[in-house]
Amino acid sequence: LRYRTINSCLHPLPQVDGQVLLTVEDLKTVDGHLHPVQQALVEAHASQCGYCTPGIVMSLFALYQSGELPDREAIVNALTGNLCRCTGYRPIIDAALGLFESDRPTVVEGNQRMNKSPGFSGRVATDESTLRELLDSIKRSHRLSLQGSTSTGKTNRYLLPVDLAELSDMLGQYENPVLLAGGTDIGPIVSQKSQKNKTIIFIGKVKELRGIVRSDSGITIGSATTLTEVYPVIARYYPAFGELLLRFGSPAVRNLATIGGNIAGRSPVSDTATALIALDGMMALRVGNTQRILSVEAFLTGAKHDVLAPGELIESIFLPFPKEGTMFSAYKITKRHDCDIAAISAAFSMELKDNRIHQVRVCYGGMSPYVKRAAHCERALTGRPWAADTIETAGHMLVKDFEPTTDGRASPGYRMLVAKNLLQRWYLESTLPPESLQVRAYQKTYE
Repeated sequence: LRYRTINSCLHPLPQVDGQVLLTVEDLKTVDGHLHPVQQALVEAHASQCGYCTPGIVMSLFALYQSGELPDREAIVNALTGNLCRCTGYRPIIDAALGLFESDRPTVVEGNQRMNKSPGFSGRVATDESTLRELLDSIKRSHRLSLQGSTSTGKTNRYLLPVDLAELSDMLGQYENPVLLAGGTDIGPIVSQKSQKNKTIIFIGKVKELRGIVRSDSGITIGSATTLTEVYPVIARYYPAFGELLLRFGSPAVRNLATIGGNIAGRSPVSDTATALIALDGMMALRVGNTQRILSVEAFLTGAKHDVLAPGELIESIFLPFPKEGTMFSAYKITKRHDCDIAAISAAFSMELKDNRIHQVRVCYGGMSPYVKRAAHCERALTGRPWAADTIETAGHMLVKDFEPTTDGRASPGYRMLVAKNLLQRWYLESTLPPESLQVRAYQKTYE
């Protein structure tokens, strides 16, 4: 079984089909004993007003059920997205550190100590045998199709296909349906603005759109694969890309958000699109039995514009393996370290030969209405030695590539200055010890 935290406001009820939904109320045993996570928080005095406690409990519960022995950084990452105005987080982290001590019982041993009910009574979240039986019974009915009416009489549909053939039939049957993979874009629109969509097709269960396949030249990622699932594979080959993914929302968001959905959202600061374009990532688009291949760069054509034809969808994304001598870095500049949209993002990929720049791709988000490469900057780098004056010259070329605008996150001047500075940082990272440029105070223990 896999335990995943999610934000309920991003998860329409029909998407729970085939899953077991657990809340903080499900952790306590029938006779009233607290789950070890809950008990640890009580003993550390880690709850005051209690408003944030359910989310914190469920975040740590998912980490507990993973069976890992996380360090402080992993605990902080698991808690990302949970706000607590009362405790200052210290007792919460202390509770988690005590919970995950190396001599603690295993998940199985801990679960065996919990009082279990013979049936699913809403108090057996740790009884995996019962949960497996429940999931098996749910999955016998493989497809869910809901239809209802609004107060004005307009029909709303929610469809859950399980394969491409079924999805293709639905795309041909309904006019202008909304394709939903994770819901992290549509969810806030629906929950905050009460916007309704006539027909929603959830593609997160379409088997051909999920999973990761390795080949001799790279990895192919199904468009409906979540960022949580994508992270360990991408981080193995491109650690900087992996670091970027860890700054994408929070675990509760990454457990829903998909790589295809992030590209299809056409955000001018898309985290994945910026990195994929710098790495010359490719995409497979499909309509019916017809597939076409193009680059991620070619997919995005302007502000909220792409090349998708009617009825066409993103099937997969291909990421090539790094070549020998390739240097890749990715950056995300935000007001907050976590759970924030970038004011500017950047990704740089370069192949060096004899300390000269052989091939280079410089890509920015937040500098124009859509994620794009810096052509003038790239030309100033190509063929030149990898040196400080080369970077200085290339940075001056950015004014020919971009005319950034003002929004709530940054001014044009700030964006241009940071864009130049990120080029400088890329160079310094290759010439200075890594620890001289990294700032991660939350990893330190203050006595």
